[in-house]
Amino acid sequence: MSITDFDASLRQDHLETKAHLQTLASLMVNSPDLESIRKVSQQLSLELKIHFACEEQALFPALSLYRTMILMEVEHDNLLKAEHQYFEVMETPQAFQDGHPSLPLKNAFEQFQEELLAHMKEEEEGVFALAHQCLEPEEKALVQRKLEECRSQLTQSP
Repeated sequence: MSITDFDASLRQDHLETKAHLQTLASLMVNSPDLESIRKVSQQLSLELKIHFACEEQALFPALSLYRTMILMEVEHDNLLKAEHQYFEVMETPQAFQDGHPSLPLKNAFEQFQEELLAHMKEEEEGVFALAHQCLEPEEKALVQRKLEECRSQLTQSP
């Protein structure tokens, strides 16, 4: 991977997140299987936590000289709250009605999805663009190395 692709793993996370969201949206319409919805949701949740941690440990500190990243960290916290609300609704007996996802479950998912997609767009158009513009090659290399180390540590955890 070249230095110009230092954020490729984060961009790949966004693509995978969008795929999970599309799968969930389809399941919300077509699936009478709460377990499938739960499984995809849990995988998405795990991947988001890793992604957020890597950004907060590797990318945001490098950009803090150029722009405050506190608002992005607040957005991460807000997204985790929206995700938690979605999971809370999913775990209620009313999550499914007549063998299909209930309106409250669909609404909680749609709210989470909307916030997450907006956040990813902001990162792609703002944060990642700023990083490409402002960071020197050695800073990009350091971010890339820290991203790899962070991801490795978090995915090796039992």
